[in-house]
Amino acid sequence: MPAWRTETGEPSAACVCIPARNEARRLPALIASLAAQTVAKARPLSVVVVVNNSDDGSETALQKLARVHAKALDVHADIIDFAPDLRHAGSARRRAMALGARVLQDAGHGDGALISTDADALPPPNWVEANLAALAAGADLVGGRLEVDANETQGWPPTLRATHAHIAEYWTAVRALEDLLDPTPWDPAPRHGDHTGASLGLRVALHDAVGGVPALPHAEDIAFVRAAQALGARLRHPPEVWVLVSPREDGRAAGGMAQAMRATREAVEREGAVRMPAAAAWIDRIAWRKAARAEGGPASVAKLESELPPLASDTPIEEAAASLVAAAREVATAPRAA
Repeated sequence: MPAWRTETGEPSAACVCIPARNEARRLPALIASLAAQTVAKARPLSVVVVVNNSDDGSETALQKLARVHAKALDVHADIIDFAPDLRHAGSARRRAMALGARVLQDAGHGDGALISTDADALPPPNWVEANLAALAAGADLVGGRLEVDANETQGWPPTLRATHAHIAEYWTAVRALEDLLDPTPWDPAPRHGDHTGASLGLRVALHDAVGGVPALPHAEDIAFVRAAQALGARLRHPPEVWVLVSPREDGRAAGGMAQAMRATREAVEREGAVRMPAAAAWIDRIAWRKAARAEGGPASVAKLESELPPLASDTPIEEAAASLVAAAREVATAPRAA
């Protein structure tokens, strides 16, 4: 068993780690949602917020929020201006997670859990509790499902709304096909497939073993997950772990969710649909994963797959989703060999 893995037991404490740049408008809702966490009823929940390169009053807003919610939260505000070459989400998240680890260790909770989120996310009251339960059950990494906040999609045109519905159907079918063709015992169905910085839980020991979040300009969260998996970390996607996220297109991180939301809208406006890989491409990739895992073990798959070219996004989303649904149904109903 790796030295960083705790075989059993729930983490003794948690710290929520948040990078924030010019988020004075979003921070009140997030901090209030953290104050409403079930675990905060027993003792204050530790929260680290790295306010970086901000000029919108985020520091003042956070200080006020810390006072308002002092009974439920122990807020650690870190105010910093990164140099131009480090002015990105990777630097901010790396710092937030490292400070969170220090907060837990200084309080005698070296076995504690770090839970990452974003300033525009809204976790439900049992979010921290559900992360801790998944870690106690044997997960090394806990990915949370991203649920777009319906309050912010009221003005979407019908074509965009339909596209996002097809995207949700598409990824549900991908997960179903994976579970049928290459199930993994540490990530059983039902499950989702999200593991981003908006909701990612892990123990301090794994964070330190990886060397912290890489200070990349974008996709630092995915790079961190891959590095953890390369050490043998077991990634779990429990359906009960989820957060509401904003569908805004003016996000703070290059290459983040806001950019993806904008790209989807632009594709719909330009071509009438986004394009995604169809079922055949996924069947081939799943077979590759299964063979790679059998040959090199689970830890080898993340590293090797990151070196492969991405699957070709050449099929309109509605057609791609239908192909995956049909493929999953066919596999599920196919006669089993005696």
